[in-house]
Amino acid sequence: MGFYKHHYYCIGLFAVLFTHAYTTFGQTTSTCFVSGIVLDGNVATDVYNRSTGATATYSITSYTTAGTCSAVTWSIRLNGSNTEVATYTFATSAAVYKPSYTDLNVSATSAGVADQSVVTFQINQLSSNESGIIVFAVNAFTTSALTPPLEILDCNPVNETGLITSASSSPCGYQCQVEYSCAPTYSGDNVSAVCLANATLSQTPDCVQSSRSKSLSDGAIAGIVIGCLIAVALIIFFLIPIFCTEICCCAFSILCLSWGTKEYTAGRS
Repeated sequence: MGFYKHHYYCIGLFAVLFTHAYTTFGQTTSTCFVSGIVLDGNVATDVYNRSTGATATYSITSYTTAGTCSAVTWSIRLNGSNTEVATYTFATSAAVYKPSYTDLNVSATSAGVADQSVVTFQINQLSSNESGIIVFAVNAFTTSALTPPLEILDCNPVNETGLITSASSSPCGYQCQVEYSCAPTYSGDNVSAVCLANATLSQTPDCVQSSRSKSLSDGAIAGIVIGCLIAVALIIFFLIPIFCTEICCCAFSILCLSWGTKEYTAGRS
């Protein structure tokens, strides 16, 4: 008899675990959730990146059947600890917030299909303390899949040779303004960029060094110096004999004229 009890207990436990696994990962209409959680504004590689001070808006589509799919509770996981933060009830069209978390907004809109609504969970004014936050939704039947960790980042203005960079705040968070201009001897357009919600800047600068002002390499400078020294040496080598010849001729002519004048004067006296 005890064997059968144990056997039935195992079957019951298996059924519970199977049902839990099915409701957790199945995401079917019988679990109330129509699909998984989506983070608004996801793009390519930075799907779950957000800038400091920005907003993260999660949404999930749920059935709204009275008595079964009556509410959606949003929870967060941070540093391994789960916290229920808000519950949206379809019957009252209102959300109740837990005091343990602030800067939240939960709402619901029609999904365009009968008995379905898109329930939105918004975290405002994100800070670096919330980096790594994970979000999930719960109803009477199931728990949604966990979202990837949210990374809270600052925008990083470009600082490199040839650029003059000025940011409206440091660190540079959401809607921070970054002004770029080209340094002297560099050419390009001035750029005004803004830190976007996905922690990237709206524009990047492009300053290039002017061809007339490119700095010379050490080898080029050495070549110029050596060339100048050789030119001076050649000038000295060729001009000195010429100058000496002219000077000697002039001196000799003067001396000859002077001597002839003396002889002429002496003969007359």
